[in-house]
Amino acid sequence: MPFAGRARFRQWSRVIVTPMQHAPADVEQARRDSIEDMAALVAAKRSHPTEDFLSVLVHARDEDGDRLTEPELIDLATQLLLAGHETTVSLIASGVVLLCRYPEQLAALRADPALTPGAVEEIMRFDGPVDSSLLRVALEDVELSGVLVRRGEAVLAHVGAANRDENVFPDAAAFDIRRKDAPQLGFGHGIHFCLGAALARLEGEIALRALVDRLPGLDLAVPPETIAWRPPLSVRGPEEVPVTWAA
Repeated sequence: MPFAGRARFRQWSRVIVTPMQHAPADVEQARRDSIEDMAALVAAKRSHPTEDFLSVLVHARDEDGDRLTEPELIDLATQLLLAGHETTVSLIASGVVLLCRYPEQLAALRADPALTPGAVEEIMRFDGPVDSSLLRVALEDVELSGVLVRRGEAVLAHVGAANRDENVFPDAAAFDIRRKDAPQLGFGHGIHFCLGAALARLEGEIALRALVDRLPGLDLAVPPETIAWRPPLSVRGPEEVPVTWAA
């Protein structure tokens, strides 16, 4: 997405990922805006391809047209952009809140850059941007943990609860960036594992490292309990994170 279009993109992307906070007409307008912007970007990549993922998708669609229709290409590209942007924004924002709530962890991270990858993993585990799965609908009766799920019924797996499982994460209620061997499920699992996980981890590490190194005395400018969070069933994260730091 061209950097110059960031304000418009940010406007419609926030509406799409938090539909319950907006009027249906506004959500529909945001979707129309997203289609318009992505169609223009696809056309630009088709005319002047570059070494990026979208250019590859456009080439694949044009060379083998029965695999993706043009609307499917636009929708796929939009979903990838939303999934890669909104989740990482929330990861960084949630990470700042957590580190400021646990100043001893922030001090440890400031003192030892080698803790940065582990900090990202612990943020994902403790309060990551994806805390529930998509709905799954049973194709037949199935028993899960002693509960009968009947054919046609929907099930929602709560990733946030799984990431606090004491059988997997000792002292799971503690936020600890030094935690080892913590197989958090924030990026999904199996065939649904996030294809952008490596990029998200890298972005998170770079952002946290820059904030810690460049902003001495980093702290929340408001009490943590006053920070507004997005509603359930949307990308989890703070609406905004006011901070202060030393001159």
